[in-house]
Amino acid sequence: MKKLFFSLVVACVATVAGNQTFAQASKARVGLTAGLNLTTMGSATAGGLTINYDYRPGFQGGIFAEIPVANKIAFVPAVLYSQKGGNINTVINGVTIKGDTRVNYIDVPLLVDFKVNPAISLFVGPQAAFFMSQKSTATLSMGSQTATNTSTSSEGARKVIVGANLGAGYKFNQDLGIKLHYITDFQHTSEEAYNTGEKNSGFALTVGYLF
Repeated sequence: MKKLFFSLVVACVATVAGNQTFAQASKARVGLTAGLNLTTMGSATAGGLTINYDYRPGFQGGIFAEIPVANKIAFVPAVLYSQKGGNINTVINGVTIKGDTRVNYIDVPLLVDFKVNPAISLFVGPQAAFFMSQKSTATLSMGSQTATNTSTSSEGARKVIVGANLGAGYKFNQDLGIKLHYITDFQHTSEEAYNTGEKNSGFALTVGYLF
């Protein structure tokens, strides 16, 4: 009799705990996220010359929401401040060019999150990047002659860029998780560029906390 009573108590506790976990997981929640970007602007061709960009690090951070829409599926929109750009270190016609470009955006990804299990998820979706500002610095050297130019002009910059955001996430618990993103833009950074201009792409490693 005592064994039966104990079994019933255990079953009731497990059921209540399971219901509470389900109720918590089924609620829409808001969180903060921050992490590291590693991006490049690909390559650009002008005047018959092609410049290839290397990856450069940057910061990403902002707010996001996790909104359950079905079993194991959630809608995850976000608003993020994101530093993108690329580095240059090359030699063209005997001229050494070293420089970097940092472009600041407000990224708005609209992701669909598929839970593989309680800890691991996969996500994919479109995102829009809203241009804020940019700073480019280039140093040209030839022999003993060196010249450095810096520009913060936003003339010709595409103000809204459409792209994609996909990757995988791991949750340590219901509140804390980490995500690896691959981000690529479908449009060039310049309004006049077609097949020869810079285009942002790269990776982001972020940590998120849900409240």
